Amino acid sequence: MAVAATRMDHRPLDRAIGVRARAARRAAGLTQEELAERVGLQPAAISRFENGAVGLSVTTLLDMAA
Repeated sequence: MAVAATRMDHRPLDRAIGVRARAARRAAGLTQEELAERVGLQPAAISRFENGAVGLSVTTLLDMAA
């Protein structure tokens, strides 16, 4: 009998990280457009990330923190 692989649901974590990232962006006085330009993403990608719809790579998160 084969055991089905289970897929981990990262959405709650993605949402929590996005909420914190939005708060940090706002505290820094940046718009989504300004942050997107700094890290080389489209503003829509920042929006999707902040809303927890997508996750970002560790490299991009580090770029955002710099």
